[in-house]
Amino acid sequence: MAAGTGATTGTDPTAHFDWTGTRVVVTGTSSGIGAALAHELAKAGAVVAMCARRTELLDAVLADARRHSPDSVAFTVDLADLEAVDRFAADATAALGGVDVLIHNAALSNYHAGALDTPWDDVEYLVRVNYLSPVRLTRALLPAMLAQGSGHVVAVSSMAKQMSSPGESAYAATKAALSAWFEALATEEWTGGVRFHLVYPALIGLEPGVDADDSVADTSDSSEVIPAPVLARAMLRQVERDESSCSCRTPRPTSSGTGRPTWCR
Repeated sequence: MAAGTGATTGTDPTAHFDWTGTRVVVTGTSSGIGAALAHELAKAGAVVAMCARRTELLDAVLADARRHSPDSVAFTVDLADLEAVDRFAADATAALGGVDVLIHNAALSNYHAGALDTPWDDVEYLVRVNYLSPVRLTRALLPAMLAQGSGHVVAVSSMAKQMSSPGESAYAATKAALSAWFEALATEEWTGGVRFHLVYPALIGLEPGVDADDSVADTSDSSEVIPAPVLARAMLRQVERDESSCSCRTPRPTSSGTGRPTWCR
């Protein structure tokens, strides 16, 4: 991690985490959790490189972020295009001068069809957006983070990977694959100084629908749905407290110090 960024003060790592100057890459920031993450990070002093497909909404989020963090940047990216993911990795690195924190927020989950009825093109699209794009972006950015000996990678998974419902077979499979890949990666690289975090949004109120831009697409009027800013703050606390895996409703530490990660279920 860059000098003076993302540092904790005192002997208790949960006491204070200083985001000032921390270089953060976030996907899917045009609305919902992604927009809330960009706002909270910028307000805390981080410099954010964000991406989404919908340029007009993305520009509004960037303008809000620049009120607090004038060096933040945004890129219009379709994460289903894996070559565009590579370009975003290069552009974000160049704009920030390096990456300290990578947050995989974008996903597509407001798609519902039976396992045998889902068109194959739709299955492949879900796999590209929800699984291949975060893997591709991690492979592009992680080597430099390991070389600097510090950093955090956050991936938003889903409780659907454990309790899939009818009509969400493809979505649940992509989230199961994402979780499995990051769990293996964290075990392989646990001595490299980079911390890995998986987020499982709570089942209460279910998870709001998401698309390739957004992590919350307002598909439910239920008062039980956790507001995007609450989820965003919970995700950032996960990094601040060095939790490797948690529910956004009831986060709890599952690893300590620089020890090998354990995964709560």
